[in-house]
Amino acid sequence: MPSMLSRKDVARYDEDGYIFVRGLFDAEETDLLRRAMEEDPAIRDHSLLRADQEGGATRISLWNRAGDSVYGLAARTPRVVDTAEALIGEPVYHFQSKLTAKEPRVGGAWEWHQDYGYWYYNGCLEPKMLSFMIALDHTDAENGCLKLLKGSHKLGRLDHVQITPGQNTTDPDVWTGGALQEKSVKLEYLGLAPMYPASEWSSCAPGHHGYKRAFDLISG
Repeated sequence: MPSMLSRKDVARYDEDGYIFVRGLFDAEETDLLRRAMEEDPAIRDHSLLRADQEGGATRISLWNRAGDSVYGLAARTPRVVDTAEALIGEPVYHFQSKLTAKEPRVGGAWEWHQDYGYWYYNGCLEPKMLSFMIALDHTDAENGCLKLLKGSHKLGRLDHVQITPGQNTTDPDVWTGGALQEKSVKLEYLGLAPMYPASEWSSCAPGHHGYKRAFDLISG
């Protein structure tokens, strides 16, 4: 299957550090992924909580091997692989998949971070990596949608500092919070799959609303 992107899409990804793809997974496929997250014991029994600075927590499950589960098949489907190769410009491999969910009113935050800032220490010496985010529920500012810092992938690899036992953040000495808020892009959607490079900065606010927010993140 050819890439779902045009040349203009690829150019926008290179410039802004993210792009949306509509219809990467249809409603039936998204519902299957959502039900697998809630019903598959292999996922449920291996999830853990990552605390933020305010005492909230986000539930996550992650793995490196794309097996034969619904999520392994989603990561290996040609529409994902071919689109990733169009953006990176060479053959790709599956690095990591992660499911993350914020429960109503108690879901925690993900602090500002750069995936490549710590994937570098896992042996990934070049930032030729990206992530597909698949929204399994409606996401908006009230339930802690993902935020990206537009153009931050051009800043290069940045160091992180540990703020909780389970979370790091980009070194606050190299940025100001005001600048982040001015340039950050809130990803409020259902049915769109944003893709962004590993060097792009991202964060999620706590989920204060009375409904859950969950997504599947495929990285390679």
